[in-house]
Amino acid sequence: MRKYCHFPLTFFLFPIMISLPAQNIQFQGEQIEITISDKQVSVSGIYSFYNPAGYPVHQTMYYPFVVDQRLMYPDSIHVSLSTSNDVLNYRLQESGIFFSVPFLPEQPVTLTVFYSQKVVANQFEYILTSTREWNRPLPYARYIVNIPENMDLIYLSLDYQEKEIRNHYHIYHISRVDFMPKENLK
Repeated sequence: MRKYCHFPLTFFLFPIMISLPAQNIQFQGEQIEITISDKQVSVSGIYSFYNPAGYPVHQTMYYPFVVDQRLMYPDSIHVSLSTSNDVLNYRLQESGIFFSVPFLPEQPVTLTVFYSQKVVANQFEYILTSTREWNRPLPYARYIVNIPENMDLIYLSLDYQEKEIRNHYHIYHISRVDFMPKENLK
């Protein structure tokens, strides 16, 4: 009498399917604009990726938010492919969202993520350190921080290269190349 041991096939294939495409997709850079108001912060990010593989990939990505005693969970979230303006569905998690991005073979993909969240304290934090999981520095990173003229900037964790005043905002411009963040943007 033969004995068979049944294991679900997906148990063995699932981790391989997730890890292989993640190694192929390249995170090229990001341009983030943060606008601070009295009790609300909005973030608009444009993220550039590239699929060097000769086959299409659907990559599930996790987008984290800082959610703590200072910052509430975002009350508005929008994720889309910038080139086609296709809205991507996402799944809420405790401190972020999951969504799937389609990558064509040997093609760039530009992703736009917008969110706004209520600020309980006079502090904001944007997560940069998650880029370390790509195991390579970002070729470019640009950050624009808009703060109303009637508010004072007490601390900015990254040095800015330029500051201007426009439309009643102090606007701080931060640029980096070959950027491997050691801390978040605060």
